[in-house]
Amino acid sequence: MTRRKTIVEITEVSVDPPLVDRARAWVHRLGVFSKLTGAMKWMSGWIGERGPGEPGGLLYYRFDMVLLDAELHLAYTMVFSGDDKRRGIISGDTEKPWAGRPPGRCRYSPGDLVGFISSYEPVYRIGVILREPPTPELGHQGGLTVADDTYLVGTLDDDGSPDGTDHDHVAQPLLFPVEYEVPPEVRAALKRRRAGYPG
Repeated sequence: MTRRKTIVEITEVSVDPPLVDRARAWVHRLGVFSKLTGAMKWMSGWIGERGPGEPGGLLYYRFDMVLLDAELHLAYTMVFSGDDKRRGIISGDTEKPWAGRPPGRCRYSPGDLVGFISSYEPVYRIGVILREPPTPELGHQGGLTVADDTYLVGTLDDDGSPDGTDHDHVAQPLLFPVEYEVPPEVRAALKRRRAGYPG
């Protein structure tokens, strides 16, 4: 059996302080490498020179492992924090059957405030966990795929209202705890958004 060729694409994602809802995110492709070992070595040097990012901001790196065949597709993504610590792996095989995530392996619970980069546009969002990924009990019923291994995160509408249905589905390595001061009105609106979720 022939080994499939992969390349590694490194992307830097950053948000300048202060971290406020809808702050602009900067997404830069840093390089493409033929081997993971070369990418990791280069990355250590880059992080050593760049440092962990600005205090009060956000910085992380994505290592996208891309399979080279008739159609380019993502094998998996490794996510590293700005201080070179691995945050986790996201499988690119979204159609593969999945058995669910045990609650003990969930870093976040419904009601927690989290920050993340929107999957719709390059902006930082502050949201509230509405639902954890499905449990193994649901996985035993069948029908789950790797694409279901995400948190449902409720966000405020464009006008700041918690009464809409704005949300995103975010993998655990791409969620960050909110460890800074959030304006009281935003915190109250997100609490109301969580209370309005039927699940």
